[in-house]
Amino acid sequence: MLVRLNQNKINPNYFYQVLNSDYFFRLLHILKSGSSIPHIFQRDMVNFKFPICSLEEQKKIAIFLEKIDKKIELLEKKLFLYQELDLSFKNQIFNSFKTSSFIKLNDLCQIKKGKQLNKSDMINNGEYYVLNGGKEPSGYTNSWNVEENTITISEGGNSCGFVSYNTEKFFCGGHCYYLILKENNMDLYYLFHYLKYIEPKIMKLRVGSGLPNIQKGDVENINILELEYEKQKEIGNFFEAINTKIVLNLKEKEKLEKYKKSLLQKMFV
Repeated sequence: MLVRLNQNKINPNYFYQVLNSDYFFRLLHILKSGSSIPHIFQRDMVNFKFPICSLEEQKKIAIFLEKIDKKIELLEKKLFLYQELDLSFKNQIFNSFKTSSFIKLNDLCQIKKGKQLNKSDMINNGEYYVLNGGKEPSGYTNSWNVEENTITISEGGNSCGFVSYNTEKFFCGGHCYYLILKENNMDLYYLFHYLKYIEPKIMKLRVGSGLPNIQKGDVENINILELEYEKQKEIGNFFEAINTKIVLNLKEKEKLEKYKKSLLQKMFV
């Protein structure tokens, strides 16, 4: 759908920001019709109303929001570069130890499954997050069942096989495995980053169609590259330094996105 603007009344960049706001998307959700291919009609767009101010104010608002967009775009580029760097180094480093031996994950760790916690038992302002089968927390609660600095592997759902490193106490749900080292001869950062490196292979262990899952026996048989502890620690710290950069960039990007979203919400109340 082509939209021609009367630029004597509306700044194009301001209108672009309007179209990328939740205000417009909520309106689209209400207006769209159709079953297999949802769409909106031209008459709906013609009658679309939104808050407007003077052209000078529109220009100032658009310039300010564009600056935020550019910062977000820059952070996205940095994030992509760090992720590419991380993968490139992992390929180089881990492939350089092809002649080294491997050890089963079950020989290194106790592999335990979390406890089911229903949505009705979660609370919005809980102190601890609930990690279940997804990549992100599924809710919050005031109790925890797993210590901080614990590696988890998603057991069920579309994200089964996803590997996480949890830096704080949390509640591990019934669709998630957590690992407890049996001895102190394995560096935790090294284990985490090696598991992230082979994460695509772990995800291929999933079985079932309706609700895919990964069997505990298959997790137990995952092969881990066995290196001397000092070499593990060196590699683990190296990749954790890159991961810290990734996490900081991601948090800054999310913070800016939330800030922009809140500004647009105030503009289009």
